[in-house]
Amino acid sequence: MSARSFWMNSDTEKSRTELPLCNVGEIKLYRKSTVDPANPPCAALQPIWEQLDECDRDAIWKAVTLKRFSAGQTLYLQGDDSPGIYCIESGLIGLRRSDEKGNSALLRLAKTGDMLGYRSVRQACPQHNTAEVLADAKVSSIESGKIRWLISRSRVLHDHLFQKALQDLDRTEACCAELLTSGLKERLLNLLLDLHDTCVDRHQVDQSRFELPIQKKDIAALLGTSPAALSRVISLLERDGDVSLKGRQISITKHVGDQRMMAEDRYVA
Repeated sequence: MSARSFWMNSDTEKSRTELPLCNVGEIKLYRKSTVDPANPPCAALQPIWEQLDECDRDAIWKAVTLKRFSAGQTLYLQGDDSPGIYCIESGLIGLRRSDEKGNSALLRLAKTGDMLGYRSVRQACPQHNTAEVLADAKVSSIESGKIRWLISRSRVLHDHLFQKALQDLDRTEACCAELLTSGLKERLLNLLLDLHDTCVDRHQVDQSRFELPIQKKDIAALLGTSPAALSRVISLLERDGDVSLKGRQISITKHVGDQRMMAEDRYVA
């Protein structure tokens, strides 16, 4: 699904509460909100809105829409004009970039609480990556025109978006540093534990088992290695009893899971 059809899709969740209409100038706001105040979506809770006045925060609430995506769909395509910002309520999103020859690589993963698309909105430029839904996701979003209108009203919001971009750059540099300083086995286990937390079915009896949402070549790209080297490390982990892999079904043993408190989330952005 292209981003252009996202805003027009009839599957968008219906309004559940009504908020007072705020006098905010020329911008057209929805009279009914699509969010529930008792269970607000990530898009309405982002720290970047904290310094806005009450009227502008109401505008954000009214502009939020919620939508469910199935694995294989896209939020937006590389080169698309940005229709807005996206906040991940649940699920897993992969950011992929292609070159002129058609080669592509999975750059990073986004999970619950992450915000996508804000840089393209702020810079008024096309999307740099394609956002692929890797595991069924629920996403809240705000249309770009409303964001740009709020930026024009609030220097604080402008600065907060700039600071967020710097924070994301710092996180990217930290990931690059880990690629150079950590062993492949450690990086792979950390990534598998992150994927487990996002993809495991909480209703199943065996909580150690889940289906990998990405191919081995994409895992190799995320870890900065080759598919052949990745296969060798997986074989070593299977030999040591750390993991069991059959097709895309993978199980992680408990003693590996017990190390979760010492593993930092660095690969799932």
